[in-house]
Amino acid sequence: MAGAIPGGNFPWGTKGNLNRVGDKLRAGDRLTEEDGIAFESWRASHFNVMNAFNAMLRNRARGLPITIAQRHKRRVTIVDKLFREPDMQLARMDDVAGIRLIFNDVPALRSFRDDFLKSKHNHDKKNQDDKYDYLKMPKASGYRGIHDVYAYKSMYEPHSFRNGTMIEVQYRRLIPLTQVHLHVVAWRRRRSDFCSGFRAR
Repeated sequence: MAGAIPGGNFPWGTKGNLNRVGDKLRAGDRLTEEDGIAFESWRASHFNVMNAFNAMLRNRARGLPITIAQRHKRRVTIVDKLFREPDMQLARMDDVAGIRLIFNDVPALRSFRDDFLKSKHNHDKKNQDDKYDYLKMPKASGYRGIHDVYAYKSMYEPHSFRNGTMIEVQYRRLIPLTQVHLHVVAWRRRRSDFCSGFRAR
């Protein structure tokens, strides 16, 4: 039947079905109508999860000097990640939805995160506390921050089909303008190296 999703209790079907859709996207194959419905319903489910986490974190940050923003990956960005990471399975992609919290300094960041880690809610954190601590171990690019991945869990039956949907919570420090300038200069040099084969001076 047109528009039906094969298998599973989710609008997008089973994880295996979703991964097959991801393989098609990576290969550049045309999606069927059912494939398109599976992908878009899965992607859309992250929006509600993102809003739930946004509300929860804003409530905890009320009155504190914290900037909070949310990000919902577009289809083209999801496909780009599938290309960049050949072993990535679509159903395991954990950063389709994200909440970013920006703090004035690292002590405030760590204090807020520690309190949130101790707080009571239904959602399951999927990573060890230090696994994505890029403050302790900055990335090669110089990126510094902490990421946590949560699996959404609702006890409310009408929302239960979203259970297991992943969301990434990012904790970052406000970057001074001087460091922003240095990042821009470094990016321009890398771009020049790529385009011309020698370092711009």
